[in-house]
Amino acid sequence: EMNFHIPTAMLLTAITTLIMGLSLAFTVTDYPRALQVPIRQWVRSLLVSPFAFLLFALRERIPDWASIVLANVLLIVSTTLLVQALRSYNRLGSLRAWSVANIVITLAAVSVMTYVWPSIAGRTLLVAGQLAVLFVFGIAAIYRPADQVTNPERMVASFLVVGVLVMILRMAYASGPLMTTLLDSTPMQSIVFTYGALMPVIATSGFLLMCGQRLNKDLARLATLDPLTEVFNRRTMTDLANKAVAASKRHGRPLSLLILDIDHFKRINDEFG
Repeated sequence: EMNFHIPTAMLLTAITTLIMGLSLAFTVTDYPRALQVPIRQWVRSLLVSPFAFLLFALRERIPDWASIVLANVLLIVSTTLLVQALRSYNRLGSLRAWSVANIVITLAAVSVMTYVWPSIAGRTLLVAGQLAVLFVFGIAAIYRPADQVTNPERMVASFLVVGVLVMILRMAYASGPLMTTLLDSTPMQSIVFTYGALMPVIATSGFLLMCGQRLNKDLARLATLDPLTEVFNRRTMTDLANKAVAASKRHGRPLSLLILDIDHFKRINDEFG
């Protein structure tokens, strides 16, 4: 006998996600401006998601337009915002037009499969397929070309890969004869909602680690480079010079130093900056 109570799991997920979203919302301004945009998008995702899970948990207690149509639309909106946050983090373009079209399609298709041609399997295939595609977009946003992927990014990407596999499994299950309603406690439902409960916690932890690593990298860059010319500042030049002198003495190799003296540099700097 299965003891996994789906509505309780959904309510716990909603509460946890809401708390995380509100907590993160109060810290956005503590980050540099370049990171505030992706963090705000991530916060919006965390604040939309609880309402989707709450409406799912109230299935059969509230009208279908809320517990089915609106709940699925909010789930797609939340996941879309998460993908947009990852794209903004890596300075990729927005998917706004595609996202709006996808949300409209979700609204129309779920409405049709709820009121015109009711089909639980059809709704499951549609939403699970859309979530799988969104997870793939999120993975692609992390594994962008020509850049080194950090460990926190691998952590988030790995969890999204698991999400793709879970959605594919859910689609295969929906196509079979064992498909049941959303609130039935089955092994498949347990897998899906366990992933759904862990998703905001693990993904948000990884995303914050990504932001922290980016912040440390930017601070290290500011500590070594002149912000105007982007050449090494005096402290870095001194450190490099000391290392070069030490290496020259250690290996017995000659060392040269080139000094340029620019005449009237103050006047040039005053006129041209």
